[in-house]
Amino acid sequence: MPNRVRALVVRDQDRAELERRARSKSAPARVVQRARIALSSAQGLTGPQIAERRRYGRAWDRRARRRVPSGRPGLGADPEVIAQVLADTVTPPLEGLQAQGVTHWSARRLADWLGRHRGITISHDRIVTLWRKFCLQPHRVEGFVLHRPRAGRQDP
Repeated sequence: MPNRVRALVVRDQDRAELERRARSKSAPARVVQRARIALSSAQGLTGPQIAERRRYGRAWDRRARRRVPSGRPGLGADPEVIAQVLADTVTPPLEGLQAQGVTHWSARRLADWLGRHRGITISHDRIVTLWRKFCLQPHRVEGFVLHRPRAGRQDP
């Protein structure tokens, strides 16, 4: 049976992380297994060889190979695009939108606006990922409302 599985090419920093995960005693078992499969594949072993050595099926090998870092950037966008998205997120919407009652950017509205006005094509899902990564919550930018106590009730 020919070897149709490509050997994984693992960068040095990814290799260090995979080795750390493979030795981990506190990580979930599936994470440790995936790391061991990836390291074995990077050494040039085929799927059946890995399955035989690790004592699990080929399906595990295929799934683990798909989940190994592939060398692409973590946020999937240029640093300039990321900076522009974050800068536009923290600035209030245009006055035309504010006149319509828009107080903050939604991910879909920002993606649409960036595409039309800045020429940046980015999905709303990627914007949400960036917001989570940088702990931004545009819907919570405004202050809070201090309510008065109800009549007939006294606060201590």
